[in-house]
Amino acid sequence: MTDSTPLIRDADARDIDAILEIEEECFTAPWSRKNIEHELSVSWSHFLVAERSGEIMGYVIAWDVRGEIQLNHIAVRPGARRRGVGGVLVGAITDRLASQGTARVLLEVRSKNEEARGFYRALGFIENGRRKNYYHDDDAVLMEKDMQ
Repeated sequence: MTDSTPLIRDADARDIDAILEIEEECFTAPWSRKNIEHELSVSWSHFLVAERSGEIMGYVIAWDVRGEIQLNHIAVRPGARRRGVGGVLVGAITDRLASQGTARVLLEVRSKNEEARGFYRALGFIENGRRKNYYHDDDAVLMEKDMQ
């Protein structure tokens, strides 16, 4: 690991405050403390953080659902974006679950979020559908990546 490569590890309760800060920085409808605590407590949720010099730079939450990864939430602090943190997080969670036999990764992203859609396309995801009015003010673009 180089100085610029973040440490990827399982999230735990000590990370909640930093995760909530990132939620506030990144989302117009951030998840609550209760949502984050729930994700840390359920067996099907895989929750990783990226840490550099003791600071949480970002995190990813995914569910392992019958051989598919549902990528539920990913966020990187605005000051740490475009430095590979998001890609390392997605790679870590997909590598972990693919080693357990997972065949594909699914996610939804706001149709207006061109930056995120481009990020996922660069990681090999394809757009394969749309959910009208999934968000209160936007459609969701469905994206998928085969792991085989």
